[in-house]
Amino acid sequence: DGLVDFYLWGAKLEEWYEATPFIESGRASENVPTDWELPINLSEPFSSWSTTGLASFSGGVADPDGGTSAWRLTEDTGDSRHRIADGFSVEAGKSYRVRVMAKSTNRKLILNGNSLFGAGTASYDLQSGEIISSNAIAYMTETAPGSGWWECVLEADVASDKTFNLYVQMDNAGSDSNYVGDGSTMDLYDLSLTRLYQNPL
Repeated sequence: DGLVDFYLWGAKLEEWYEATPFIESGRASENVPTDWELPINLSEPFSSWSTTGLASFSGGVADPDGGTSAWRLTEDTGDSRHRIADGFSVEAGKSYRVRVMAKSTNRKLILNGNSLFGAGTASYDLQSGEIISSNAIAYMTETAPGSGWWECVLEADVASDKTFNLYVQMDNAGSDSNYVGDGSTMDLYDLSLTRLYQNPL
């Protein structure tokens, strides 16, 4: 009727596996975090990434959103690791998250942050939906029941400034070791590296 005003204060919407601290006091302009979900120059396309043990690595593959923006790794028949890699820089005292959607009927996914994540790996079973092993925070969620697509996440704190290689790799057992490939495939979509929110309170 033009006579009633509505005021909304302190609202927050997050897509996350747990709630982050709520900032209660002060004006919003004083409390907006500056490094929440800050992209670290890591996104598709993957044209600049190096490859090891792959017969091909190409885009234009069906993705879980109904488009064709996924990329497919096809392993070669050599006895090696089968993966893609790229290098990135991170800052001391910050927390980081690697996230990717992956799909494979017979291969496991390994996210290997090398020196960023200490000893280095988290392994994801893309068939059973289980974390095989991890030395940092790791979790996975199926994007839609029966779709075969899993959102796989790895998080860690960084103790010192460094440049590291991020490896995204296929594996036959999730053990991060060489194996003889047979042409199996894995599809990847929506890969990102972000610096997480740091609570200022």
